[in-house]
Amino acid sequence: MELGGNYLYNGTQTDVLEDTYKETFRNDEPTLISSTKGSSSRFTDGHRFGVRLEHKFSENTSILFQPQFNIGRGSYLQQKDFETSTRDADGLESKTNSGFSTNGGNNNNWQTRGWGLFRQRLGIPGRTISVNVDWNISNNDMDGINRSATNTKFNADGTVDASGTETVNQLISQTSRTRGGGSRIVYTEPLGGNFYLEGSYNIRYSQTLSVKDVINEETGLKDETYSNRILNQAFNQNIGLAFMYQNEKLRAQLGASAAPTSTYNETNGYAPYKDFRWNFSPRAMLFYDFNDNSNVRLFYWGRSSQPSTSQLLPVADNSNPLSVSLGNPYLTPYFSHGLRSDLEFSNKKTFFTMRLHVEGNYTQSPIVSAIWYDTAGRTFSLPVNGNDSFNGNMRLMVNAPIAKSNFSISNMLRLSYSKSGSYIGAASLNMDEYYNAANAEFNYSKFHSDYFTEDNRKNDKWAQDFLDNTTRSFGFTERLRATYRSDDVEVMLSGRTRMSKPWYTVQAAVAATWANQVSASFKWTVGQSGFEISTDGNYNWYRGYTTAQPSEFVWNASVSQQVFRRRGTLSLKAYDILDQAKNLTVTDTANYHEEVRNNTLGRYIMLSFTWRFGNFGKAGEQMRARGGMGGGRRPF
Repeated sequence: MELGGNYLYNGTQTDVLEDTYKETFRNDEPTLISSTKGSSSRFTDGHRFGVRLEHKFSENTSILFQPQFNIGRGSYLQQKDFETSTRDADGLESKTNSGFSTNGGNNNNWQTRGWGLFRQRLGIPGRTISVNVDWNISNNDMDGINRSATNTKFNADGTVDASGTETVNQLISQTSRTRGGGSRIVYTEPLGGNFYLEGSYNIRYSQTLSVKDVINEETGLKDETYSNRILNQAFNQNIGLAFMYQNEKLRAQLGASAAPTSTYNETNGYAPYKDFRWNFSPRAMLFYDFNDNSNVRLFYWGRSSQPSTSQLLPVADNSNPLSVSLGNPYLTPYFSHGLRSDLEFSNKKTFFTMRLHVEGNYTQSPIVSAIWYDTAGRTFSLPVNGNDSFNGNMRLMVNAPIAKSNFSISNMLRLSYSKSGSYIGAASLNMDEYYNAANAEFNYSKFHSDYFTEDNRKNDKWAQDFLDNTTRSFGFTERLRATYRSDDVEVMLSGRTRMSKPWYTVQAAVAATWANQVSASFKWTVGQSGFEISTDGNYNWYRGYTTAQPSEFVWNASVSQQVFRRRGTLSLKAYDILDQAKNLTVTDTANYHEEVRNNTLGRYIMLSFTWRFGNFGKAGEQMRARGGMGGGRRPF
């Protein structure tokens, strides 16, 4: 028997400053230009307790039991100032809205989860049965605020007209209760001639209860429009059968599973949503070892997925005054196909390695966004089942020593491509018959029957009011690195470029963005003294961004000394010595291009001391091989 325990305390305080620039492309309408300046502060801390028990009754019978319990708390505060302009075909801009928003809250939570595994060999080699049981129970309680003011009317001199100001002042209390668990049984039977048959049965139940009460601060009354009570229950089964073949070089598997799925969703004010269906998922796997130096891996899987509770929820979310999101109780499950392959080659004598990874995913009837706008520049989005989507990527990595010297070079090339869809509402789309802005009520059934049934996308009303927008995105990354290593010195020099290019149906011309970097590092270990000096620097420059991005040079340096017979290490490291680092993120999706710049930690110095207690011996090596005291790979 092996018994282990673990305890973890984790506390985090994060303060973020953020500037956002966003261009939103609309069907036959002027482009919306949005800029946001904001800050956020978030604090979390918590405790985790875990136990791992493994016992072998005999060579044929064993159990593994691993429970865990978490408790935590957190708080957050987010403040934003925003402004939106409309750019016409001549490039002229006029102010559409401006305002601010504040969101914050405090929460307390606890969770218990875990799993147990029973394994039994049955007489002959290859005949086995395993039973796995897992559970997840959690509670979360949150109290928060939602405040905003949105200006939609302006005087001739650009000042705000108070008659066009909309305010939101809400107090929010929300509780969430999650209960779930499941079990999986797997039986393997040898068929002879290196063939095996595997049968599996999986059963899983989950229940989530969410209650949200929203109080109008000005009146003290409960706001029924934004308050809700949601009960979601799911009962899933999976019946699988697979044939396997295995010899010294080849391992292959071909199988399929049937998954009867039952879903129940109950939302106050709406009729309960009930759905039962059978889903079928094929899978295949091939491992082949050409020799000791090279192999190939191929995987295929099919998977049916259900809409999430938040996507099904027919309640408006107004936490962002410029972007109101709605749920859709008419969503249906969607099916995905995945293919992944890996080709590896390594020469153990020369240390030459190469790995090629190719992956692709194709989704039928995925959940996408239907997006439209009002005259104040606000965005409304509704999840709907849309046209098929695809994404794929290829990554090639090569590492090669130069002759028998201490020099080596490595290269990484990555290509990616994706195609997805969305539906963009035209200016002629009249939302008055579907959406009541005064009380935020939306007529889901009429909107669905007019636009998103299987047949009505072919009628004139659809063609007049919505555009099928397709977003294509291509990405390219290339990194070349040269390294020199000796017993005392390591020197590295590398260069990297990363490009991203999108295409939209609603906007033909969007520039490609380039992020480029040249970096170098140096590390010197002074003989057997245990003293080490290291430094590294990255020079970054950018092209193609709508908001001009200055170049930067990020320089770090450190010194360290091993002490107490090399059991301890005392080190001093200076980060971002020139104080130039920045955090830049670019997003191209649906019908918009967005650039977000966040603050970084900046220049700082860290003094650290590390003590090595030694290893755990043979038992510790076995434990680490299984993933450590607190984790390890789950057997399914």
